[in-house]
Amino acid sequence: MTPKVFIIARMGSSRLPGKVLMPLADRTVLGVLVERMRQIPNSPDIVLTTSTDTRDDPIAAFGAEQGLEVFRGSESDTVERVYMAAKQNGADPVVRVTGDCPMLEAKTVASIIERITSTDADYVSTDLTPTYPNGMGCDALRFPALERVYELSKTLEVDKAWEHLCSPQLDFRVDTIAGPENASQYRFTVDTAEDMELIRKIVGELFPQARDFGLDDILELIGRNPDWLKINAHVVQKTGPHSQKR
Repeated sequence: MTPKVFIIARMGSSRLPGKVLMPLADRTVLGVLVERMRQIPNSPDIVLTTSTDTRDDPIAAFGAEQGLEVFRGSESDTVERVYMAAKQNGADPVVRVTGDCPMLEAKTVASIIERITSTDADYVSTDLTPTYPNGMGCDALRFPALERVYELSKTLEVDKAWEHLCSPQLDFRVDTIAGPENASQYRFTVDTAEDMELIRKIVGELFPQARDFGLDDILELIGRNPDWLKINAHVVQKTGPHSQKR
């Protein structure tokens, strides 16, 4: 098996355009995420998957500067983009990471990889029943499973096939990684200006001292600064496993 990590990133966010290249600590949002992903044990390849839209040229340039494999495909159809990127790069399993989640821990990705490579699961996720904070989860598919998702996507609205990963229609063998504690009420992703404000406070405190800071460090910091959680408490998650939490 050749597990590879695919970071999905584009500049055209509807709520916070350009967010993945906004400054964060002494890096950018994407820069912090890449540095944290490089600490995954056994160093799986990281593929930066962005679009062919000219707005995403800076993301492709960032990837080249970082020495990453860069794949450019459809802007709106991330199913197609990830599938084509995985096929081109010979990945199996395929680990899916979103570029606006700089708090994701390397050990979480390592756990996902270990589970899907050591079992017969087609799909492994942290969020079948969310326990991780929003912004600190990820998932992985075996390549044949991703191929089936891609085929299904041709019959659905753009990007809706991801919502069917656990459906009887696909009949995948699914598994999950539970978080160290139920922390799903926390929002540590970057989708709005308020999210960015909170993440900058947290990362600004922790990243300079420990590039691999973890959830325990975050929660300890929040415990000392509980008012920080008010910054983005009103933000509604529009999609994904945490969308029913608010």
